[in-house]
Amino acid sequence: MRIFLYLLILSAFALGSCNKATNNTSNNSTTTPQSSGSGSLTINGDIFTNQVFSLSVKKTIDTFISKTNITSVSVGASADSFTVNVIVAFSGQTTIKNAQLLAAGIPDIIISISPVSNPTAYREYSSTSGTLSVTAYGAVGTYITGTFSGTFTPTAGTSSGITVTNGSFSVKRTE
Repeated sequence: MRIFLYLLILSAFALGSCNKATNNTSNNSTTTPQSSGSGSLTINGDIFTNQVFSLSVKKTIDTFISKTNITSVSVGASADSFTVNVIVAFSGQTTIKNAQLLAAGIPDIIISISPVSNPTAYREYSSTSGTLSVTAYGAVGTYITGTFSGTFTPTAGTSSGITVTNGSFSVKRTE
């Protein structure tokens, strides 16, 4: 399932870089870059000590794939000399409360971070435990919002894991 999520994320970012809406009916998914959203998180571990990232987002992506019943939201921005991307995936199109993050499967959160001055010093982490709550999943044009916290293991660029607290996201819904 994690490989599927990585492919979903890569395709979402590739489509998002096109700066136009794309409707791919062959796999029943829609991915649309947005102009508004926000997020924040506090990271401890690896090279971070109580590092707070407040993300004022210029581009967000939300995707729902009806074949697998998975919603994925992405919040990315430059903050405190780093480029930070947070991808959250969960089942359905509804709110959830305190869902347990899994080492493999859904719900899942992936965090990627790279210094603005050196994008090749890329680090990526994937959730292994913790909680995710989706506090709002309104109509199209309103926001998907939620909170998360947990332990994340490295998947690229480092061998040290991180702990995330006070994580939040807000992404304008497009479908």
